[in-house]
Amino acid sequence: MSTKLELKNKAINLRKQGYSYGNIFKKIGVSKSTLSDWLKDVKLSKKQRNLLNLNASSGYLLGSKACREKRLFKTNLIKSNSTKEIGKIGKKEMLMLGAMLYWGEGSKQSDRNISQPVEFVNSDPKMCKFFIKWIVGPVGVDIDNLVFRIYINESKKFEANKYVSIWSKIINIPIEKIKIYFTKDRHSNLKRTNKNDYKGQLKIVVRKSTDLNRKITGWIEGICLQSGIAI
Repeated sequence: MSTKLELKNKAINLRKQGYSYGNIFKKIGVSKSTLSDWLKDVKLSKKQRNLLNLNASSGYLLGSKACREKRLFKTNLIKSNSTKEIGKIGKKEMLMLGAMLYWGEGSKQSDRNISQPVEFVNSDPKMCKFFIKWIVGPVGVDIDNLVFRIYINESKKFEANKYVSIWSKIINIPIEKIKIYFTKDRHSNLKRTNKNDYKGQLKIVVRKSTDLNRKITGWIEGICLQSGIAI
């Protein structure tokens, strides 16, 4: 068994090697008050202080990395379990999901614009793919009746072909059927998006669809009625 003097000398040596009070406490096992008393007069050189700071930074980074990995594991586990909670989606469920999506993101008719056609604009590729699947699936619109427009920030004009190609692959639509337009910041998500993830926005218009827009409004009102929130 180590004597008190041996423990003290070990603590001092560890301190000079750049160990923090906390790490020394774990290795020595004496009370924190005793450790503080032993080390209060220990003078560290500049090199030893730098080493202490380096060790502290390394410990923080390791701890931060461990916490991040723990959060990622927890996040993936929650997502995996919740994904399994969604069973098979039938035609009726798909119809309602699309109506809810259009309620949030689509262009609606109003008293001032009763002839508004069906238009959907978004920058989320999955959301756009879902809308297309919905509109040509349960809704029954012929895909040839869809017009595709990409809105890109005007600073990206020199990369126009790149964005047309990206969206063409995402939505599986020939390049020649996609038109591109350039806008200022207020019409794009350039500032809010990581530059490596920026794709602009896709607008999908259904030709001659004013009555279809009214029909979608009816579906939305039906959802409200059946959920008990209709006024």
